[in-house]
Amino acid sequence: MYRVMSLEGDGIGSEIMKSAKTLIEYINNNTNIKIECIDAPFGGSAIEKYDTPFPNVTKELLNKVDAVLLSAVGDERYNNRSYTPENALLDLRKELDVYINLRPFKTIEKLSYLTSFKKEVLSNVNFLFFRELSSGAYFGKPRVLKETEAIDTIYYNCDEIERIVRAAFEYCNKNNKLLTSVDKANVLATSKLWRATVDRISNEFPSVEYEHRLVDSCAMDLVMIPSHFDVIVTDNLFGDILSDQSAALLGSLGMMCSASLGSSISLYEPGHGSAPDIAGQGIANPIAMLKSVAMMYEHSFNNKKISEAIDDAIMQTINDDIFTYDLNKNNYFSTKDFITKVIERMNL
Repeated sequence: MYRVMSLEGDGIGSEIMKSAKTLIEYINNNTNIKIECIDAPFGGSAIEKYDTPFPNVTKELLNKVDAVLLSAVGDERYNNRSYTPENALLDLRKELDVYINLRPFKTIEKLSYLTSFKKEVLSNVNFLFFRELSSGAYFGKPRVLKETEAIDTIYYNCDEIERIVRAAFEYCNKNNKLLTSVDKANVLATSKLWRATVDRISNEFPSVEYEHRLVDSCAMDLVMIPSHFDVIVTDNLFGDILSDQSAALLGSLGMMCSASLGSSISLYEPGHGSAPDIAGQGIANPIAMLKSVAMMYEHSFNNKKISEAIDDAIMQTINDDIFTYDLNKNNYFSTKDFITKVIERMNL
């Protein structure tokens, strides 16, 4: 029996978490892998009861679970607070010391009509981001905001760069993939250190082909020739921006899943936000959440079979013309009905 912390968060969070729990319950009933979901307060919804988005009761539970599953955080009612739900998410990642954020991107021909790209551009697109998650611009100090000036600091040390770069090289070495390291070494000191560290670590993996890309040229090639890429490793800020940009290749942020891995407890969450404009309507797309659950089974519970079964069922559902609201506004299923259709196509 594994224990998973369930953080519904804000907006559509409770709706897509219900889909995740429905899927987990089905797997519990049909395999020998059992998961107990333990609900905990987090985000804007926690402020109402605890006056903080990351209460102590949630922090204390972190020591008692095997993984964390998060829906979404963000509530504009609390944007003016000194400690926002988004700040709490950064602190959760820091608390868990999750430093590798994996974001896979594989285009689906059936959904190509949702994008502005030619079909030939979307052909054979299948790449993976290794985004550094625990340092960089989002955590650097000093951070100052005044009426007429502001300061943000980008900070990295060799250890922080080495551990994610080495993980990316190990993955490419195992899977025979091209590694693309993205930086801004022509301008930023941290990027010069990043590039030098990549070159040094590459000596440990002589069979891995790798390249350096400046972030601006990489941004262009991600939409011009996305099939070129296999694995992209980059820092926190660039990884955040480039991976969200890459969601355009999928047609919807509702398709973007992620896994944040650390040395012990890992965090799984969709790449989208809390979507308050559609919250409570029962039309949220649960696919990113379901695919994040799939990544949890693979990376935290070492069960790639279940992970692949979830991904295959989602693909089959879409290929059978079963869509969510964001994928087809004229012919769509509710969030609840969509997960039912996915489970019908599960092959365990």
